Amino acid sequence: MIDDWDFDISELGIEEYPYIDGVFYTYNVDMSKPLDERIPEEIVVFETRFDAQEAAKLHNGMALNADYAIFLPLEINPESHGMYDKYVDTPVKRGMRFRGIANGVLIDGEVELVVPSQLGGAKCYIKVTSESEY
Repeated sequence: MIDDWDFDISELGIEEYPYIDGVFYTYNVDMSKPLDERIPEEIVVFETRFDAQEAAKLHNGMALNADYAIFLPLEINPESHGMYDKYVDTPVKRGMRFRGIANGVLIDGEVELVVPSQLGGAKCYIKVTSESEY
């Protein structure tokens, strides 16, 4: 069985995939503060390593929408009893925001969907909208 092998991938000249850092976050307004001090504050929900791929783009003249598929590893559940609970539940939910820089490109957008990945993690679809400068 493969699980029983004592094997180092560096022997094949292969390196671990270079994930990069990203953060999932939300905003909160402290309603107990005076009205003039109520500003949205960023709340970090989950920091992770990720990889990104462009999934789609749409340009309508005034705005550019880009969808990215973000792949992130999940923590193994030490109390697992099989495949259904192999990983710890991800705190990432639809409607949160995501920010990270992939290959020099800032990805900062809203989480549209979170799905399990066959690669042993999760895949999140992120929608990024930017207005035209013209």
